[in-house]
Amino acid sequence: MELEPLKCEKLPEKDRERVRNLYCRQSMPSDLMLVGDGRYCMIEHSYQELERRSLRLRPDDVWIGGFARSGTHWLAELTWLVTNNLDVDAALNEPFVNRVHYYDYGRPRSYFEGLSSPRYLQTHLAPSLLPPRLLDSCRMVYVIRDPRDVLVSCYHFFSSHTDVGFLGDLRQFYELFKEGYVVYTPYFTYLKEFLDQKHHQNLLILFYEDMKKDIKTAAKQVADFFNRAYTDEQLDRICEHLDISTMKQNKAINSSDVLGDKGDEMVRKGEAGAWREVFDESMIKDAEKWLAENFQDTDCKQRYVNQ
Repeated sequence: MELEPLKCEKLPEKDRERVRNLYCRQSMPSDLMLVGDGRYCMIEHSYQELERRSLRLRPDDVWIGGFARSGTHWLAELTWLVTNNLDVDAALNEPFVNRVHYYDYGRPRSYFEGLSSPRYLQTHLAPSLLPPRLLDSCRMVYVIRDPRDVLVSCYHFFSSHTDVGFLGDLRQFYELFKEGYVVYTPYFTYLKEFLDQKHHQNLLILFYEDMKKDIKTAAKQVADFFNRAYTDEQLDRICEHLDISTMKQNKAINSSDVLGDKGDEMVRKGEAGAWREVFDESMIKDAEKWLAENFQDTDCKQRYVNQ
């Protein structure tokens, strides 16, 4: 079934020059589109590829979601292991990209339709940009991370990206992120789409900080979600594999195909609360206000506001 194209618009003329000067790719402002009712920032070719929204879903599809740099690679590796009998050897020998397929851009719908089941599909897109009624058809595990840490990690990612190449400093990136002029933003519009569905039986929401404190408990939650039963001893086998320092060294996950000579940045520090080391006083105060306003009446307020 073909779907109606999502509405889209270019960046406002008044903002294009300012954005252009912050990227080494000078066509970037012209390439950026604001898509859908949420006005999500996307590169134009990614918007054109959203025809894959009409992808035929399968009941055994496994989706892994989260805003960019929130720990989706980490959660995807955990999920793949839990649903594949904790086969660490297979995870080490088969490249991550052959096991978990990035949905958002770069591949036509026919690629995904040609994959054998079960398909593992990783995305940073909001629900309104994904195939309709996804959660009524298959399961998704989703990770939330402190948006300040997300922002800092996105800054390093885009600054080192060999194609996009963000040239500004952290403060300039922070302002663009808040404005909704970084790919996948506006952040809180995106997050609230998932939080509105938090009680759906086919959606499991985890928090990055909880995973960081106790990855074994997170593995148990994912196992329960997929009706898999493992002993504590069995789960212990994957905890070392899923340790952030181990993930950084795992060549099956960190591919230089993405970031050229900085491919190891796909898994960077993985720290929780590292934003405190780089935000200046004015950014700390401004971010606190930004989070308080947008996390109002959500489960995230107590977790992230005044912390």
